[in-house]
Amino acid sequence: MKLLPAELETITSRSTDNPEAYQLLLMARSFSHADDMNSVKTARRLFGKALEVDPNYARAYAGLADCDCRFLLNDEPGASYETVIANSTKALELDPGLADAYASRGLALSTIGRPAAAEAAFARALSLDASSFEANYFYARNCFALGQHEKAIPLYLRAAELKPHEYSTWGQLQMSYVTLGRVE
Repeated sequence: MKLLPAELETITSRSTDNPEAYQLLLMARSFSHADDMNSVKTARRLFGKALEVDPNYARAYAGLADCDCRFLLNDEPGASYETVIANSTKALELDPGLADAYASRGLALSTIGRPAAAEAAFARALSLDASSFEANYFYARNCFALGQHEKAIPLYLRAAELKPHEYSTWGQLQMSYVTLGRVE
């Protein structure tokens, strides 16, 4: 298997010199993609601990924003768009090339009714990391909400390729096809 340069950079870049912060980030990420909200809450706590160890860890701020996006999507109490924007902004101040931060920002902007700004954030996220599940999935949701189903379908397909076990992607994809009258 041969990795693209961007993929190699993604898996080899720690964005911190602190091994403890990096270890906490890895643990947090293992919880952040789970299907249950208790795991996402654990991930959020671990991202916070990584920031206690390294307050300038951009990926940990992006992780917080991603967790808060999941909370928003699941109507968890205490989740706010302002927190997602603040954490993604902090991540981007520290690392302007962080795709996850753009994806989280895009979701927050989309949800508060700023679709053009959201689209720009998603496009930037995908230009930085086309293999980001979050960028593909959140961008597809934005397109779906705007009635841009033809545009949403390839994004959902890519998200499904990246995380085939994520059932919500398949459901959203099905709805896009049905809306376009492509029931087969």
